[in-house]
Amino acid sequence: MSEFQGNNLYSRAPSRSVMGRNQIEKKPQSSPRKSNMKMLPNKRMTVKNSYYALREVFHEFNIPCVKRVSGTGIIRICCRTFEQLDNITLIMKQLLEVNLIEEIGMPLEYAYKMTSMVLFLKPVDAMSTLKLNHVFEQCSFKYHHNVIAINPTAVRRRAKKRSHSMTSILLPRLDNVSKIIILVTIISILFTNAYACF
Repeated sequence: MSEFQGNNLYSRAPSRSVMGRNQIEKKPQSSPRKSNMKMLPNKRMTVKNSYYALREVFHEFNIPCVKRVSGTGIIRICCRTFEQLDNITLIMKQLLEVNLIEEIGMPLEYAYKMTSMVLFLKPVDAMSTLKLNHVFEQCSFKYHHNVIAINPTAVRRRAKKRSHSMTSILLPRLDNVSKIIILVTIISILFTNAYACF
């Protein structure tokens, strides 16, 4: 009776003793690319959970969330690691309980492509800026943070530059008469809006 007759006929892999000398048993290996692919959905899920938890806390304390914050002494915080994302909600809740923050700048809607979160904290006063900076300097999660000043006119200029860049993208494909008509229309709309504000 041969070795194969004594073993189970339905077994798929031969035992080591049956394998020849030149045959190598292959072990399944996960490539580093696949392990990165597995990490991204977990990170995205963590960002999503953190985003919605923060929005809930801000709503609870009636703190306005805006797309762009302007002023001096603004604290910019970047949350990238799992630990930072998991703990930012608790830290923010503690800071809001002592009334250090007046307004928050952050994305107004969650996007699936987000793999980190950047917050702009507008403090109540200059002393609050110092306290917030000290909190994030001493924090064991090592948040990347800066104290910055954002000029409100710079925010307006960015919006105007975007509108001009859109016209420069669209205009080269048109003839000269169409360009002039579109430019006159855009200028009249801008002047009408500017006049309505005053």
